[in-house]
Amino acid sequence: MNVLPPEFLTEFTKGRFFYYKELKENELLSDVKGNRYHHFLYFRSDSCVIKFEDGSEITPQESSLCYIGPGVEYTITTPDSIAFISGIACYGWLADSFAFSCNAFQTHISLRPTSIDYFNEICDFMDESDNKVETTNQMALQFYKLFIELIFAQNHTVECKSAVIAQKIKHYIETNIDSDISVTTIAKQFYLSETHVIRIFREKFGVTPKQYILKTKINASKLLLLNTSLQIKEIAMTYHFADSYHFSHTFKRFTGVSPEKYRLHEGEHE
Repeated sequence: MNVLPPEFLTEFTKGRFFYYKELKENELLSDVKGNRYHHFLYFRSDSCVIKFEDGSEITPQESSLCYIGPGVEYTITTPDSIAFISGIACYGWLADSFAFSCNAFQTHISLRPTSIDYFNEICDFMDESDNKVETTNQMALQFYKLFIELIFAQNHTVECKSAVIAQKIKHYIETNIDSDISVTTIAKQFYLSETHVIRIFREKFGVTPKQYILKTKINASKLLLLNTSLQIKEIAMTYHFADSYHFSHTFKRFTGVSPEKYRLHEGEHE
């Protein structure tokens, strides 16, 4: 393994670029204690397992890149040869700044194929290790691109997570529509702020949670109007409207007719 001498590293990394090293075999498979390095691990096999100090573990997919932030302790187990895993690590002011902007990932992140190219290019530069400023600058550029990929992955992960939560909120509304449900109760249920609940739900479904709650209540009340003999005020109470007037007003706003006319008109077509 070729590594730039310490004196050269000190010269070219003064807050501008990165210190770096290639992760050795024992550093990949043995306990890695928390340190200042940002670890990038490339898995060519899908049979590896990363175990963290808190007891959690992840199984990276084949041909995926994993980032583990500074201070995280982990071990990697694999039935395959170490040749199926390679890794590089970096530290320094610039690396820390990029990681901070990425919210310091500490879990497995699957990056786009282009990120693997950046990883391999860094490894190629490390193999050259000609101590030329041009080479080290090119290597720093690839690290920069790698961290940009992390930012992209972070944003994508957040978007996906928000979409999943929004879907769960929708299901929660539909299965609890006969309870006194509101944005406040939803926020408490999912440990989110009301503002966040409204934002992610509207981004996913194009309406606010309140609008969807009302729409779902009206759709449910239609079934009661057609399939039961419940009075209007009883249906209003079932779905926690303030009173019969509030229910009738809301029903007409959504359907264009009053509950009474809907029951009569639609019932005639049964």
